Amino acid sequence: LEFRRVLFRSSTKLKRHSQAAMRERSTVPLQRLHMDLMGKFQHDSLGGAKYALVIVDDFTRYTEVYTLARKNEAIYRFQQFLATHYAPGAKP
Repeated sequence: LEFRRVLFRSSTKLKRHSQAAMRERSTVPLQRLHMDLMGKFQHDSLGGAKYALVIVDDFTRYTEVYTLARKNEAIYRFQQFLATHYAPGAKP
């Protein structure tokens, strides 16, 4: 059984994990992604977004930010990210 470090950013949860797990970096792009869903922001954006989804590739440090009107849009934006960055037919 392998344990991996997972950090939940939330006002109610914060888990501590081993330092060794975070020291090992990915060896290829898209092997490990870090994501953070932020919001609800005090003021909506001009487009009406109240939340933001940030996705960072551990190997390249490539970052994308998606603005969301509702939290439940996060899964669709993540699927969009995968469809954009993985070749058709490739499995993540």
